[in-house]
Amino acid sequence: MVKRMLYSILLLIMLTNVVSAQKKASPYDFGKMWTFENPPKEWLKTTYGMDVKDDWFDYVRKSSLRFATWCSASFISENGLIMTNHHCSRDVVTALQKEGENFDKQGFYAATAEEERKAEGLFVEQMIKAEDITKQVQAKTKAAKNDAEEVTLRKTALEEIEKMYKEKEDWKDLRIQIVTFYSGGKFSIYGYKRYSDIRLVWIPELDLGFFGGDPDNFTYPRYNLDVTFWRAYDEAGKPLNTSANFFEIQ
Repeated sequence: MVKRMLYSILLLIMLTNVVSAQKKASPYDFGKMWTFENPPKEWLKTTYGMDVKDDWFDYVRKSSLRFATWCSASFISENGLIMTNHHCSRDVVTALQKEGENFDKQGFYAATAEEERKAEGLFVEQMIKAEDITKQVQAKTKAAKNDAEEVTLRKTALEEIEKMYKEKEDWKDLRIQIVTFYSGGKFSIYGYKRYSDIRLVWIPELDLGFFGGDPDNFTYPRYNLDVTFWRAYDEAGKPLNTSANFFEIQ
């Protein structure tokens, strides 16, 4: 029993040290994930020497994309070229194959814009707006006398806030989404612009693009070609002008 208790105490100490080590900022850590409207500016400056301004975060946010409902992507050119993963596109491109084609074996490449193939139903979303609305929600729920009442007030508050943002001039044409963080400790509202004319430009064959799971996803340099290129078109059927926001490939 004593030996088992000592092992338990030792394990607890080890875990405590690990957690403590993770909390300390280090130039050699594996990175951290933050929302665009709540970036750790001082932490970035202290840890990495990056004095990052709001316009940089705005640029990165608008260059990044939500690929349909299941993946992320980004604009990588001035004329709507999109890069995402091979495994994000694999199931979508099957419907784009013509008789005798097999993208899993031969891949696909559109040498001209006319050869790019539209994927019906596919869309990407660009986050145009992002705001922290925590204080607004808290102000509307502070009168709650118990948990049940707080839940009711919060639901009403979120509905009112969403309606208010939908009526704002610079939010009117956006798809609005409210996200709850930390079990109600923080709330954010996002406004997305959707592009629904998305055409396939290039996808490698399966042997090159196969996604191997976590050992692959978190390994650099990557040992496969888990990538696909698409292009977004505007309502007039022309390649989308994305010159204001894209990640340039060096």
